[in-house]
Amino acid sequence: MRPRGWPAPGRDARPLLEAATAIARERGQCWLGLEHLLEGLRECREGGSMTDAVRLRLARVNRGVLQQFGTGFPVSELPPEPTPWMVALGGVLEPTFDMDALWRAVAESFHPGMEVLFGDELPIVSVDGSSHRPPTGIRAVPLAVRSREAGEEKVALTLVWGPLGGAGFAPKRGNVLGRASENTDIDLYEGCPVRDGSLSRTHLKWRGWGEIEMLRDGMGLHRGGERMLLDPGRHEIGPGDLLQLTQSTWLHVLR
Repeated sequence: MRPRGWPAPGRDARPLLEAATAIARERGQCWLGLEHLLEGLRECREGGSMTDAVRLRLARVNRGVLQQFGTGFPVSELPPEPTPWMVALGGVLEPTFDMDALWRAVAESFHPGMEVLFGDELPIVSVDGSSHRPPTGIRAVPLAVRSREAGEEKVALTLVWGPLGGAGFAPKRGNVLGRASENTDIDLYEGCPVRDGSLSRTHLKWRGWGEIEMLRDGMGLHRGGERMLLDPGRHEIGPGDLLQLTQSTWLHVLR
């Protein structure tokens, strides 16, 4: 079993994809994302030095942390579909990729969730055994955005987790973002069969580059390893910031 659009995996990577898909199905989650790959890794023993580097750091992460990224969404009987980020990840993998190639691609793609979970301690292990660090959020553009045309408008925000993880948004000054309603300019889950029920219909307003106005309470603004309050009112934001609106809905600031 492999995600839609992915090349055929090698023998040692196949069990990971099967485990990740089974976890999504068991939880009634109609998407397949990084959170499921990481949970699946706990059940697999295959892989080399790069996989072991991820596995070692994953052992320090409480199991409940990954599970929280799926809360707020209704249970679905639909089969898991890859998130935009997962689709883009499959586009850089070679046929018969192994576990190390998969996790190296994850690290090099820069998924902001990796920084949330592991901080700045996940190296990329090369074929010769040497290692270097992946780019940080401030300097990198996530893979899902990099892999498609953004049009004339510049993508400023991307979803981190959930069924549309990796999807990008280009809000205009004054746009209201949230869950679909007559007062929402940008529905963060437009076209998705499930929505985060904890997300307000009018959660935040885009004031322009570098500033947002929270219309409802958020759970935190994550910056440089620190978590700050994200209460109603205006807030300055910058590239690399993570806006945690609910347990599951996180936005990564690109610009």
